[in-house]
Amino acid sequence: MSTIVSISTAPGIGGIGIIRMSGEKSFEILDKIFKPKTSQKIEDIKGYTIKYGHIVENNEIIDEVLVSYFKAPRSYTTENMCEINSHGGNVVVKKILEICLKNGAELAEPGEFTKRAFLNGRIDLAQAESVIDVINAKSDKEAKSGIKQLEGYLSKEIKCIKQEILDVLVNIEVTIDYPEYDTPEVQEKEIDKKILQIAEKLGIKDILNKYPYQVSGGQKQRCASARAIVNSPKLILADEPTGSLDSKSARQLLEIMEDMNQKMKATILMVTHDPLSASYCSKILFLKDGKIFNRIEKGEKERKEFYNEILDVLALLGGDARDVR
Repeated sequence: MSTIVSISTAPGIGGIGIIRMSGEKSFEILDKIFKPKTSQKIEDIKGYTIKYGHIVENNEIIDEVLVSYFKAPRSYTTENMCEINSHGGNVVVKKILEICLKNGAELAEPGEFTKRAFLNGRIDLAQAESVIDVINAKSDKEAKSGIKQLEGYLSKEIKCIKQEILDVLVNIEVTIDYPEYDTPEVQEKEIDKKILQIAEKLGIKDILNKYPYQVSGGQKQRCASARAIVNSPKLILADEPTGSLDSKSARQLLEIMEDMNQKMKATILMVTHDPLSASYCSKILFLKDGKIFNRIEKGEKERKEFYNEILDVLALLGGDARDVR
């Protein structure tokens, strides 16, 4: 993508004006127009660094400035980016903008920096939309709401809902593909009894009557796990089942799943990056770049021994000399 530039501060007279530039050639353009007090190669300048100097054109000083450096991918847009802090006022700020444009930058469209942050994957669409909400906020309540959305609160809620829908779809497809595993009808009292037993083991007995918005992400995940195992299924698909759980809750869930596997002969297919969770499995396939990298089985090993074996394989999985360029 091209290198873009724009004035980030509101028009008018003020103490400080900010010109923001983002793109592959940001530092190259900056090097042509900015003369720092202490000369330093761009390769040697660390990200999140501010340097003092002058913006010049044809060896004539335009303004005394501070320049902030943001190196990819650790910037708002995930691209190389810089912010020129000059004196406020329309004349000086516009002059610096013109110099940037003369040296190869393109004028940014409204919202283009946030658009690039979205396109480059740093924020999602809900977070991108919240930026203008924060800017246009007319009360503390509106500002807090915008900041909450910018932090990803809405996105997390949508993700939880999406996961619940996927769980339902998976359960429906499994029932269609494996009709012989349909759960026989049992009396309502027996179901209620089992619900209470599982809820107590997972520490969610006190929230059974609460709505989803009243409980935490970890509690929601424990509820989803309880819902999946309450009917004693013969096949369980678990994608990072302990991802949002504390260590105690994670261990309780893993022990329940292990018990279902051993006593009820339920098949459990788990996808996880957690070595501890993997140590509860009997067979493990390690994937790298979409291919099976290694395979190990627990056999008669103790969990601690199997856990250490998992760590050894993960150490190899991390890379070798051939991966170094």
